[in-house]
Amino acid sequence: MLRSLYINNIAIISQLGAEFFPGMTSVTGETGAGKSIVIDALTLALGKRADKEQLKHGADKAEVIAEFDIGDHPGVQAWLAKQELDTGEHECVLRRNLYPDRPSRSFINDRPVTAQVLSQLGEQLVNFCGQQEHLSLVNPAHRLDIVDRHAGTEENLSRLGKCFQEVTAIHARIEELEQADSQGVDQVDMLTFLIKELEQGEFSEQDYGQVDQEQKRLAHATDIASAVNISIELLNSPDQQNVLGMLNQAISQLTSVCKFDTRLDCAIEALAQSSVVCDDAASELATIAGKLDVEPQRQDEVDTRLASYHQLARKHRCEPVELEQKLKALRNKLDEIANRDNILKDFKDKHARALKQYYQIAGKISQQRARSATSLSKAVSSHLKALNLPHAVCEFECSTNTSRISPNGQDNIRILVSTNRGQPPGPVEKIASGGELSRISLAIQLETARLAHTPVLVFDEVDAGISGKTADLVGIKLKELGGHCQVICITHLPQVASKARHQLKVSKLTEGSSMVELDYLDAQARIEELARILSGRNITRESMANARVMLQDSA
Repeated sequence: MLRSLYINNIAIISQLGAEFFPGMTSVTGETGAGKSIVIDALTLALGKRADKEQLKHGADKAEVIAEFDIGDHPGVQAWLAKQELDTGEHECVLRRNLYPDRPSRSFINDRPVTAQVLSQLGEQLVNFCGQQEHLSLVNPAHRLDIVDRHAGTEENLSRLGKCFQEVTAIHARIEELEQADSQGVDQVDMLTFLIKELEQGEFSEQDYGQVDQEQKRLAHATDIASAVNISIELLNSPDQQNVLGMLNQAISQLTSVCKFDTRLDCAIEALAQSSVVCDDAASELATIAGKLDVEPQRQDEVDTRLASYHQLARKHRCEPVELEQKLKALRNKLDEIANRDNILKDFKDKHARALKQYYQIAGKISQQRARSATSLSKAVSSHLKALNLPHAVCEFECSTNTSRISPNGQDNIRILVSTNRGQPPGPVEKIASGGELSRISLAIQLETARLAHTPVLVFDEVDAGISGKTADLVGIKLKELGGHCQVICITHLPQVASKARHQLKVSKLTEGSSMVELDYLDAQARIEELARILSGRNITRESMANARVMLQDSA
């Protein structure tokens, strides 16, 4: 469950902190008070894409921290352990920092992670049900997602996606081979010419490295000679002021007195070793100095050789060091053309096997979806009756088109509804009114959320478009759901808010600049807030009494 949420410098929120509790919590407040900002901030902590516009004006940093209790969720604990992000405690802290001039930073248990990793964890912790969800019922992809969430097809869909990628990759390779076959002799002649050109040059990664290094050495020969000669002078010049001479003087001085202080022995040994090393260095430099004569002819040869590397690299659109690999690739392509028939047959066999596997997995998914569509139809229809649509029937129709393949399978989902007795079910987008569409969407969300493994469910004004008895029934349904998991419900309806076990109020105070507060309401404050929702700004005794009754009936 979500324990606490801390928000700093998001939109008009300077600083805000709130604790959350088990069961159902309603979040109320006037329109524009900042409820949506609080929800947006929570989504940031869960890995949603960050927008610099969410940063409070003038702030150099924004921060959102969400703390969760994961003691009852072994799946989340196992995921954290696998990612080496667990703390050994039954808690998990998600943090997101936003900046005006650089990318956001994400943390899990104070360890930096990518926003993608944060999002992967966020999806396991919180499920959002938005107020515009009903508008998505006309979207085929969304309808398919509804059934998939209910059917639990995630693992098979992952396998199907990989299989689909394999099928399409093999198909593309077959098309490439068949296209190459149509080009015939011309391609063979071109490849033969390119291979011969590279073979004659004897280009290799190792040779290029040596030539490139030699060219740099020859180009800086004067600087190298100067540095070598100066170093020889410093190490071993006829003048007594050289490194070897001074080292030997120090050794001589210390040796003459070391019999009086044995602590000097280590220093004398170190100086002696340094003298030997310096002497070796001087000898090596002298050898190099004798070989620094630059032959203009050799420099021209190296420059020409290097130029040939760069010329062919431009021709083949690669780096000079890659010419050797380019030659191997051309040889492979020529061999492939020579053996095209056999290779093409092998790829067609692979394609047939991959396609067979695709159909097998897709068939399993279709079966899962068909079973889920049947049970989902019954469950949603039952929820609709409880939401004051006594004669409503909702059917999820699953059809399969075996002539096409896609990463999501071969199925199409239609939602058919009938809201009146005796009326045959028809497409939801044509049959349902706005209010009915909201209730159908809510019924679907209640059923899919009930089966979700996420510990926290956030309902963001999903009760929009309903009122009266229906609103009361929605509140009862959400309260029941709160018995299985933590439910946070943003609402404008007193019938829904009163059913919650806890209530938070979002307020916007304007004194020079806007400030948002989120307060936990005690029993008396809840009565006053419900009365405000019932009667508006002027709270009456009747609305207070009505609010009191609402809370008593919901207890």
